Amino acid sequence: MRLAQAAADHFSPLFSSGVGIKTIQDIPLMDLLCRQLAIAPEYVAQRIQTIFLNHRAVDRTEQVIVPADAVLALSAAMPGLVGATFRKGGVLSAFREDISHHADAPSKGGMQETVITLKLFNLVAEELGPHLLSQGVWVDGGALSPIVSRIAAAPSLPIETCQWNGRELSPDRLSDLEFPGGWIALSIVWVPPLPHA
Repeated sequence: MRLAQAAADHFSPLFSSGVGIKTIQDIPLMDLLCRQLAIAPEYVAQRIQTIFLNHRAVDRTEQVIVPADAVLALSAAMPGLVGATFRKGGVLSAFREDISHHADAPSKGGMQETVITLKLFNLVAEELGPHLLSQGVWVDGGALSPIVSRIAAAPSLPIETCQWNGRELSPDRLSDLEFPGGWIALSIVWVPPLPHA
């Protein structure tokens, strides 16, 4: 879709439930974030304060290998004691040792493709969500359908153009589509372009 930037907030629920990112099995976490997803290393170091990989808190991003079919969650600083405890490299990280991620060796699966689930929360979702949508992600069709319907019904958020399965589709027909369940590919061209694009 080619869509007004003002519609970006409508897609936030996709990120809290998780979007699919096609990548290589056993990719280093920093390669995934900075090289593949083009997130600035400074942003990872300073803004992303809480990272979970397969439900385990990450402290040292440079030691983490992302396995096949992983679930990766990213968040800005969370408030209170919980936030302080789960902050990467925080002074309270010793209190969660049993649920912390520890460095592990990559599997022997080779350079095989995989799809991981990426979840974004709070300010990280607001700031990175539009960027990732412009790169293209995999989303659950059932979750996307009501979002598209709301946007299509809002005259202040015009969909300029759209394609479905590689063919041009009139934007007024988009809300009539039956989105399949499971992963479907979604990419958005924002108008005006994102500042860093």
